[in-house]
Amino acid sequence: FRMTLSSDPDAAESFLLIEMHHIIADGASIAIFMRELIALYQGQTLAPLPLQYLDFSAWMQQRLSSPAIQAQKDYWTRHLAGELPRLELPYDFPRSALQSFAGDSVDVMLPENVQRRIQQLAHKNDCTLYVVFFAVFQLLLHKYSQQNSVLVGTPAQGRSHPDLSNIM
Repeated sequence: FRMTLSSDPDAAESFLLIEMHHIIADGASIAIFMRELIALYQGQTLAPLPLQYLDFSAWMQQRLSSPAIQAQKDYWTRHLAGELPRLELPYDFPRSALQSFAGDSVDVMLPENVQRRIQQLAHKNDCTLYVVFFAVFQLLLHKYSQQNSVLVGTPAQGRSHPDLSNIM
C-alpha cells in the first residue's frame, strides 16, 4: 500500500508503508483499516461503533464453550482425523514436483434466464448464491476426479451480525 501524504504537488513526497502479516488481519479487516485511515486523513470523524472487539471476543468465547459448538468440533475432529484425501484431477501433462500458483481466469456471463433460475434455487433452499456456486464447484470436482470426498477450504469473515461488519 502506498499513500502520498501531501496534497501540495510541489511538496516533497512522503509515503506511508504499512506491512502486516496475514495472521493479524483478514481481508475484511484490511479494507476497514484502509477506509478508516483514508477517512481520518481527509479530516473526517469516525462514527462510534455500536460494539467493540471486546464485545465480539466475549460473545465468541461464550459461543465456543457451548455444548452445541463442542459437539460440532468433536464431530469434525473425528471426521477429519487421519490422512485427508488429496484431490486427483485428470490432466494432460505430468504434475510438476514444484508447486506453482500460475493460472488464468475466464469470465462468463450467464444468460438472464439462467441467472434467474439460480437465484430461485438459492431462495428456495434458503441459501446464498455463493453456496449454490460452491456446491456446483464441488460437484464439478467430484465429476472430474470421481472421488467421493472432495475437501475445499473457503475464507470466512465470521461477521455474522451487522454490528460486527465494521470491527477489525
